[in-house]
Amino acid sequence: MKLLWCFFALLTSGGDSFVSPFVPAAVSSATTAGRGRSQPLDARARAAPPTPATRTAMSMSSEKRTGLGAAVASWTLAAVLVAGVPLLVNPSPAVAISGGGLDYAGLNLTGQDLSKGKYKSKDFSGSIAKEVNFSGSDLRGVRFFKADLKKADFTGANLGTASLEEADLEGTIMTNAVATGSYFGNNMNNVGDISGADFTDALIRKDVAKILCARPDAKGTNPTTGTDTRDSLLCDMF
Repeated sequence: MKLLWCFFALLTSGGDSFVSPFVPAAVSSATTAGRGRSQPLDARARAAPPTPATRTAMSMSSEKRTGLGAAVASWTLAAVLVAGVPLLVNPSPAVAISGGGLDYAGLNLTGQDLSKGKYKSKDFSGSIAKEVNFSGSDLRGVRFFKADLKKADFTGANLGTASLEEADLEGTIMTNAVATGSYFGNNMNNVGDISGADFTDALIRKDVAKILCARPDAKGTNPTTGTDTRDSLLCDMF
């Protein structure tokens, strides 16, 4: 509050008549009293009128003071603006979510129920989503890069074109999930139940797909797309 008062005082006065309100009263009074003393009448009468050179010097001095006041005001405004920058650069997670910026990236969502929700194209990168219930949710285009999805439940969820590279899928349930065109990589070795899941056009390494095809739960037909799980994994090639 003090900083803002100084800024507006400097801005309106140009630095000529600004006196800080935070100077001790005794000093301020003494200064005022000193300024208030007048010369004897005869001394003032003998004072010579200012010459053109003197007036020019006085004008230049006034301009310097005005310029100094404007400069101080500018620096004060800059300090106020810079002080507020961290509030904009580092929004809280709640602000980020409500504003649609970072979405759920980096948040701890452990055990939450996010079933039957609409999260299309949301960002869950780096989130801790262990045992989260995503069943029946629209997760198309969602980014789960490096997310912790241990034992998360994606039963019947639509993961079309979702990005799950480097996500921890240990025990993650994919029963009847639609994962067409999704991106996995080599993180499917310890995935949970995949029965009825559709992995058509999903980016899965061939050696990982071969391991999945050898599992007893690589079976069933996806109720949404009508595609057999084994066909979507191209198990006939192995």
